[in-house]
Amino acid sequence: MRYLKGHRENYGVACAGDEWGAFTVYLEIDDQHVTRQINEYEQGQLLRYDRSHWCDDFGYMFIGKFSRKQKATRGYEVIDVVEFNKKWRQALQSELWTEQVGKSRVEQWGTWSDRVSSEA
Repeated sequence: MRYLKGHRENYGVACAGDEWGAFTVYLEIDDQHVTRQINEYEQGQLLRYDRSHWCDDFGYMFIGKFSRKQKATRGYEVIDVVEFNKKWRQALQSELWTEQVGKSRVEQWGTWSDRVSSEA
């Protein structure tokens, strides 16, 4: 597993989370794909995504592939599993987590596996 974090301005598509502005994204990567993701917005909102809850009205989990080459992580900082898991637990306790689950788009967009397969 690799753990990274990086700064993002927005999703680039219309998501409710874009209203909150820039965010720090935390990624857990296994076999070139993101397995878990946390978005921490500058205003304090925390969103979390995994392969079972990968999309909702606020945003979605990255579905592309990460190269194993070092240059693929340009713009990201390597972090450890402890930092990632601490943020993951905070996101689970966030008031937004219940709202995220209630606004899931998995039924409309399909499973994470289906989406990744269609992107290949």
